[in-house]
Amino acid sequence: MQIKMETAAAISRKTIMTIIAGLLLLAGGWAHGQDVRASLGGNVTDPKGTVVPRTTVVLTADETGVVETTTTSASGDCVVTMRVGIAWKLV
Repeated sequence: MQIKMETAAAISRKTIMTIIAGLLLLAGGWAHGQDVRASLGGNVTDPKGTVVPRTTVVLTADETGVVETTTTSASGDCVVTMRVGIAWKLV
């Protein structure tokens, strides 16, 4: 009986360690894939203050050349999502 108890305990430890190792591998991949983003929103108007509906808004990252675009709504509103920590230029 004592041998069976030790065997059961060894299997339990091995199972727990396997689960922990698997979770650590999954968590490591998830953490590496994180991308911190922010949103910039506003209302697009012309020099006279008139709303500019359904126009394309383009932001370009200075360092990487990555481009983010969006289209304004019928009321000129827009939201652009972009990575944080990079200088962006409104084109």
